[in-house]
Amino acid sequence: MPVAKHQRDALAKLICTACGRAAVSLSELTGQHVSIAVPDVAVHPTAKAHAMLSDYAGKETLAIQLAFTGAIEGNAFALFRRAEAIKLVGQLAKTRAPLDRLDASDQEVVTEVGNELVNACLQAFGEQIQARIHPPAPHLHTTGFEALLKTIAAYGKAPSHALIAFTTLQLQEATIAGCLVILLGEPALKRLLEGGYRA
Repeated sequence: MPVAKHQRDALAKLICTACGRAAVSLSELTGQHVSIAVPDVAVHPTAKAHAMLSDYAGKETLAIQLAFTGAIEGNAFALFRRAEAIKLVGQLAKTRAPLDRLDASDQEVVTEVGNELVNACLQAFGEQIQARIHPPAPHLHTTGFEALLKTIAAYGKAPSHALIAFTTLQLQEATIAGCLVILLGEPALKRLLEGGYRA
């Protein structure tokens, strides 16, 4: 399914709005001012998306997954390289010694940040199509995004498209790079692009 430039621009605007909301939520959650840069958004068939996500393919990537259902279905992820995740936790836990690894409580922090980012996107999607989308509790994967994609493909119909948004979070003096990935089948992508209510 081809995606025209004006459709891609509309999706980019939607993701940008979601990132703004997530920044407000994260600021309230953390008690620190959080800003999120305007994301670089692209839509690709999943086969072509792998190359764009090569930096997140290995075991040094943390993936926060929400497999959402409702009016549209798919898989949404917030991806952080481990070094970026350590930097993120270090900014949110100033009283701790410098980190060189992530323990269970640190992983919970990263999961919550990723959950806020993804939920903001899904909320924006729901408003776009004027219907409910139901995100589950987030699940943290530490096996690398490439392995995760293979698992998804093995247990269900492989998604046809990937909406990819590269962005950065700014917490005081630290800049943390991350990536949002929304995997959608063609019917879900078509409805999202069309917008509006459909019974």
